[in-house]
Amino acid sequence: MNIEKEYVLPVSPKCISVDHVLGLVESLYSVGGMADVSYINDVTDVDIDVLPHAIDISERLGLISYNNGDLLLTDFGKKIAMTHHLEVRDLLKEKISTLQPIKDIIKKSRDSNNILTEDEVYQILSRYYGEEEIGKALKCISMWLFFFEIAYWDYEEGVLIVRNKIQ
Repeated sequence: MNIEKEYVLPVSPKCISVDHVLGLVESLYSVGGMADVSYINDVTDVDIDVLPHAIDISERLGLISYNNGDLLLTDFGKKIAMTHHLEVRDLLKEKISTLQPIKDIIKKSRDSNNILTEDEVYQILSRYYGEEEIGKALKCISMWLFFFEIAYWDYEEGVLIVRNKIQ
C-alpha cells in the first residue's frame, strides 16, 4: 500500500510564491525543457532557500520531474509555460487545492457556508506551522488563495470567504 504524504506549502525561511514556481517552469522552458539544477540556479540566480522548495512544489503539481539533479518539464509544465497567465489560474486551481493548508481551508469552509473567521484560519494554520510562523504563513497562504481566486478576505467583517466554485 503506497500512501502519499500530504504536501504542506513552505513558508519559512521564505514564502515560496506562485511566481517562484511559475518562474522555474518558464526558466526551464526557455532552456529547452531540460536542465541540471545547478544550471537553472545559475541562470535564475534564485535564493538557495527558494529553489529546492520551488522544485518540490512544481513536481507536486505535475509541472516538472526531478531525477538525479536533472529537471525535466512535463507535458503539463510545457502547457503551463505556453499559456497566458490568466488561463494558468484555471489550469492549476484544482491541483493547488490539494496542497496543505489550502486543502483544509477549503474543506472547513464547506462546513461553514464558505466563510471562515480569522480564528478558524489561524487554527488551521497552527496544524502545519509553529507559533512563530503563523503570521508569515497567513500572508503566504493568502497570496496563493488570492492568486488562484480560491478565497478573499472581507476585512470589514474579518472573515475569509472561500469561493463556491474551486474548479
